Amino acid sequence: MAIRTAIYTKMPYCGDYNRHSRSSRGTCRPPALPGSDRTAHRYPWEKLVNSLVAEGRADLYITGSNSHLLSGELATYIAGRYVSIEVWPLSFTEHLAFGEAFSQRDMTRIDDEFARYLRFGGFPGVHVVSFDEPDARSVVTDIFRSTLVRDVLTRHKIRDANMFEHVATFAIDNVGNPFSARRVAGFMKSQRRSISHETVLNYLSALEEAFVIARVPRYDLRGRALLSTDEKHYVGDHGIVHALFGYSDQRLPGVLENIIWMELRRRGYDVTIGKVGATEVDFVATRQNDVRYVQVATTIALSPETRRREYAPLEAINDNHPKYVLTLDPMAGDNTDGIRHLRIPDFLLSAEQ
Repeated sequence: MAIRTAIYTKMPYCGDYNRHSRSSRGTCRPPALPGSDRTAHRYPWEKLVNSLVAEGRADLYITGSNSHLLSGELATYIAGRYVSIEVWPLSFTEHLAFGEAFSQRDMTRIDDEFARYLRFGGFPGVHVVSFDEPDARSVVTDIFRSTLVRDVLTRHKIRDANMFEHVATFAIDNVGNPFSARRVAGFMKSQRRSISHETVLNYLSALEEAFVIARVPRYDLRGRALLSTDEKHYVGDHGIVHALFGYSDQRLPGVLENIIWMELRRRGYDVTIGKVGATEVDFVATRQNDVRYVQVATTIALSPETRRREYAPLEAINDNHPKYVLTLDPMAGDNTDGIRHLRIPDFLLSAEQ
């Protein structure tokens, strides 16, 4: 055993690490798992982790987050090489798998299951028990509020919890809409609540750090540059929108965008909002040399003008990368000038990665 490993065996919960690590009957077990709130403060858990890695006989998986350590900060404590694995809420494919395993529903009724996924979201805990909709909303709301208290309010010592929750719910209620701190401050002023632009930015950064929301910047496809205005925010799980506000046709387009944004991220793409002259492409998905352009809409069947509006930004892009229009229209499936029109559930279940 290397000296740098042996020096860590004097930790209070691993004094016999050398003996236990060579025995099939024992393992080094601290009084609480390394990284938990209690252990992280009482013991230098990062030394134990570095010790195990240095010896080379352990395959370690470390998770965040809690109020004292978010997963993004692990690299600060862990020396050497590591691989970051993003863990997302359930995809629609995984939703169907959970339904097959934990419910008596007919999983071949894809549209019914997508409607359920649209409302319940992808938190696994909602899908291991056959919750009805009110109970599922309650579970998701509890997850959201406990995250605000544990991972954000406590961590950042935010004093005005009521104002912070107003900013958080305003951001979530505007999923898929152009968003800015100035707009939030203006809305609060209209509600006779005063908050500075800087405070809003701090609140939004705290929410993003805890994965409650994610910032998606705009990208000028012609100028090949990221833009600093009119970015959008999406929520870490779309079920939070329904849990907090209930179902609304007005929120449906933003929730559908949220689902597609998360699926693209889950498939390993970096995602931006595409600006094409005066028009906009909902998503530009990039994975090394693989680029895809995606428009998301509830329907394009209402009128020819609706169809033209959704197709026009894609038609203005002069390259041969795949282009998609994703909707809930039952008769989707055509390919016009290289632009594929697909139903959203079909896209989510497609094997194409």
